Amino acid sequence: MARSLGDTECEDGHAIKVKEQVLKHAKKNNIDVGEVKYDVHQVFCTEYCGNDHSRMLSKIVVLDEKHFDIWIDSQKNYSVWEDEQFMVDGKPDTVKIGSVIAKSKGCKSCHEQSDYPQWSSLFDGSGTGLERGVDGGSPVVADAAYIIESVRYPGNKIVSGYGSKKMNAYPESMLSEKDLGAIIDYMKSLK
Repeated sequence: MARSLGDTECEDGHAIKVKEQVLKHAKKNNIDVGEVKYDVHQVFCTEYCGNDHSRMLSKIVVLDEKHFDIWIDSQKNYSVWEDEQFMVDGKPDTVKIGSVIAKSKGCKSCHEQSDYPQWSSLFDGSGTGLERGVDGGSPVVADAAYIIESVRYPGNKIVSGYGSKKMNAYPESMLSEKDLGAIIDYMKSLK
């Protein structure tokens, strides 16, 4: 059953953002959209790509074909770095952008679970990296270099007690240095 956007079922308000993107793009391009209708569905990961596969959940906003085509067209040149909702005084808010990127890349689906290494224990209140124990080695300081290495080569320094948790590598082609820097800023904001 299709509903008007505004009666969203997405906890994070994603359906509202989809509506706003459709309406903004339509207005910019002089397209009559009429009433935007949608439905929200729970989706499940269909490939076994790591531990806790059953926790890899997401929601999808389904639009009718006309509105979907408008949304697709609006996404062709989309950049979270240029999205007005993530700007403060005309500059990108890297903490908010890092949170969005971490969610879109699937990072939060594991690292927000209590049985995975927690990002909130990486930095102190001033943003200084804290020491972490690693399997088979001396403790390391959780600084930007450590995080970058852990993202690019996750098997190099496994946090003590998490050896059974496997993480996929994210090469620069999947996660740019700029995006990774924003994720690190987001990590520093967590307490």
